[in-house]
Amino acid sequence: MLEPEIKQTLQEICKGKAETDVSMAEHCSLKAGGRAAALAFPPGREELEALIAFLRQKRIPYLPFGRGTNLLVKDGGYPGVLVSLSEGFQKVESGREEGEKLLRIRAEGGAPLARVVELAAQEGGAGLAALVGIPGSVGGAIRMNAGPAGSKGQIGGSVKTVLVLESSGRTASRDREELKFGYRESALKDREFVLEAVLELAPGKPEKIRKEMETIREKKKSTQPWDLPSAGSIFKNPDRGSKAGQMIEEAGLKGVRIRGAQVSPVHANFIVNVGGAAAKDILSLIGMIRDRVKEKFGVQLELELKVIGED
Repeated sequence: MLEPEIKQTLQEICKGKAETDVSMAEHCSLKAGGRAAALAFPPGREELEALIAFLRQKRIPYLPFGRGTNLLVKDGGYPGVLVSLSEGFQKVESGREEGEKLLRIRAEGGAPLARVVELAAQEGGAGLAALVGIPGSVGGAIRMNAGPAGSKGQIGGSVKTVLVLESSGRTASRDREELKFGYRESALKDREFVLEAVLELAPGKPEKIRKEMETIREKKKSTQPWDLPSAGSIFKNPDRGSKAGQMIEEAGLKGVRIRGAQVSPVHANFIVNVGGAAAKDILSLIGMIRDRVKEKFGVQLELELKVIGED
């Protein structure tokens, strides 16, 4: 628990937009997990910089928090401050330079990824259709290079530059090469914030882009669980080209349940909360999956889900 004067300062810096002793099950898409000492929503860059400086001075742990769509907080909770840009960093705008065909979208880190994907389709910018249906923030999408495996369709392929607030408090502009995008990874460090990103998109016909989006959306609806809380894919696909979901299914785990946590009967690389799951149930199921897949295929599955906090 944070001391009263710490709580008061958080409130002052964030203009009242800070919660303490927060149930993260209410803020994460899995609807499970422990509490955070605080969840802060700085309303602008000045407040964000002041908040990070204060937390560093007081040696209070902190992490960026997107929209909780790829996060599980252990039942013992997170003893620090989760910092969300979803209040003050929402701006999304697009434009083309005179005489240029490329569409540029400038999006702040807290904006929903869905808004960027929709704007690209509306303005005839190709390359983001594969991101349709991904519910996270722009910052989170860039951090994990969201999109299907392989270079085509991952957001990193469309990034021109990203403005980052480093843990030192310094802001820096980084280009695509510096960000070193890979499969579900980038060079962004845990305590760095995506303030804004500039995406550069090839020209495309809006009707063709929308048709592609609808095809992808319908495929996702028919092959992924949409009616129960989940965090998307739990594991990365192994390097050797096999699909994690297929391996989990072949290991006989599709539909297996530990209390309220279940390997989805629709897609085996999803864990769904069928009601009342605790973080420990989800983590136990993750351990079971890893053990069975290692035993059957000799492959150690790597988590795509980010897990933080204390047992």
